[in-house]
Amino acid sequence: MKISKSINIFLMTAVIFLLSTISVRTLAANTKTEIIVSAAMSMKDALSEIAGKYETNNPRTKIVLNFGGSGQLRAQIEAGAGADIFIPATEDEIGKIQKLLEPDSKAMIASNTLVIIANKKSAVKLSKMEDLCSPAIKTIAIGNPDTVASGGWGKKAFSKKGIYEKLTPKFIYGENVRQVASYAAMGETDLGIAFLSDAIATPQTKVVYTFPKNSTGPIKYFAAITAASGKKAQAKKFIKFLQTENSKSIFKKHGFTNG
Repeated sequence: MKISKSINIFLMTAVIFLLSTISVRTLAANTKTEIIVSAAMSMKDALSEIAGKYETNNPRTKIVLNFGGSGQLRAQIEAGAGADIFIPATEDEIGKIQKLLEPDSKAMIASNTLVIIANKKSAVKLSKMEDLCSPAIKTIAIGNPDTVASGGWGKKAFSKKGIYEKLTPKFIYGENVRQVASYAAMGETDLGIAFLSDAIATPQTKVVYTFPKNSTGPIKYFAAITAASGKKAQAKKFIKFLQTENSKSIFKKHGFTNG
């Protein structure tokens, strides 16, 4: 009787151990490695599509996307927020936190174009930047130049043309470039300073002016791995994926260029 009871206890213990082992293995098999990417808001549509394709090809990896103004994202990383990859809309933001980034991890992934947008029904026409000084144009949405790259690029172009101070009374500031595009789309402002990618992502708007490249300089997006990342190998793999021909075609569809 005692032997039979001992055998039952042994069998129950063995079954529990086996089930717990299977559960642990199943959990491990289903656990995905998360790569946190803090990227400029202007990349939202393109990067979301690319991340989806990457996850399909790498089912054990989850790309967690955190979008915002480039300066805001940089400040988050400075404050210790978790991020494996940083992709701002200006190389300057990478330079500001160089010590917090993995050496030699910076890679150029795309370029963009600065444009001026308006509601599709707007009658505004611009042939040159100075036309913005017209009394007929009362409000211009623009990202905060200190934290939003599109606003910084706009300030650079207007300052180079010598009209920035004249335009500041007309500015309505947005927290990110998509908010700026939204103001223009809804007609809350006469115009908005945005990237071509944001104009494409906001169908209620139209491009009424494209900034000459010599007014802004190249608008390039660089990706860099954070020094605090515990998943540097996986982060590097995703950055390489961003540079593939498949990713380039997606970037192009959303208004980016490769040069």
